[in-house]
Order: sequence, then C-alpha cells, then structure tokens
Amino acid sequence: MAEEEAKEAPPKAKEAAPAESASGGGTGLITILGVLNTVATFGLIGALAYLHMQELASAKKEREEILSKQKEQEELRKKERQIEGVFVQLEKFKFNMLGEDPGRSRMITVKLSLEVNDSSAESEINKKIPVVRNLIIDVLSSVSVGELAYVRRREALKDSIRKSLNGFLASGEVKQVYFSNFSIGK
Repeated sequence: MAEEEAKEAPPKAKEAAPAESASGGGTGLITILGVLNTVATFGLIGALAYLHMQELASAKKEREEILSKQKEQEELRKKERQIEGVFVQLEKFKFNMLGEDPGRSRMITVKLSLEVNDSSAESEINKKIPVVRNLIIDVLSSVSVGELAYVRRREALKDSIRKSLNGFLASGEVKQVYFSNFSIGK
C-alpha cells in the first residue's frame, strides 16, 4: 500500500505544479495591467496638464489684447482731448486777500489758462478780458486763504470759475480751467 500511496503522491505533485504555474501566469498579467494602468494615468495627467497650459496661454493672450485695446483707447482720448480744445492764456492775477489773522492781508498770485470748445469762445473771452478777470477775482475772493491751501478746494474753485464764465459767455463754453501758477504770499 505504501507503494500505491507513493505512486499516487507524484500525480498530486504534478497536479499542484500546474496550479502554481497558472497562478504565476496571473501575476504576470496583473503586472502588465498595472503597468498599462500607470502609463494610461500618466498619459491622462499629461494631457490634462497640456490642456490647462493651453487654457492659461489663451487667457493670458486675451488679457494682453484687452490691455492693448485699453491703451489704444486711452491714447486716442488723449489725442482727441488735445485736438478739441482751444486755449486762452490769461495774464497773472495779483490781488490782496484777507488772511486768517484779522487785519492781515495776503498777496495771491494766480496764472491760469482756459480751455474753450471753439475759436468763437476764445474770441469772445479776448474781447471781454476785464469782465472775465473780474468774474475770476470774485470767485477767488469768495474763499479764505486757508481754504486755498487745499488741493480739493482749488479743484472746486476751478469748477466755480468754469461755471461762472459759462454763464457769462454768449457763444461757446469753457471746458476746463488750469492753474499754471498759484501762490499765496505772506
């Protein structure tokens, strides 16, 4: 019987060997599938990164185009602004204004230019210089010396001068008032 068992044992060993062989072949297949999965994953990541970079480049190009158009429009506005107006240079204004201290006056010196919309307004202003100067002095005199020290107040003064002159002009309009010199003496 021992012989019979011995004879039977080898076939069992033979049966075990094909099972191990099939199992070992499965490991190779799993390895191949793992490698293919890794390659596909990296390929997908690479494709997504490429598409993202293309999208970023496209967005950057759009921003540059928008900035370029904005610059062009700003330059065009500057050119239009330069071409539109006619400038009238007025002589220096020198006048005394009461200061912050009672009884003490301060010398104010102002030189300004008026930007008008056309030559008819320029002509009218040049013909009526004494009245124009009087209107400007009236507006400047309506504030205290202390207020003139503030830039915001001077901007409001420019607007007041512009409105006052526009109310006086029969033709054309003053578009802007520019101070080329504004000094407050002691």
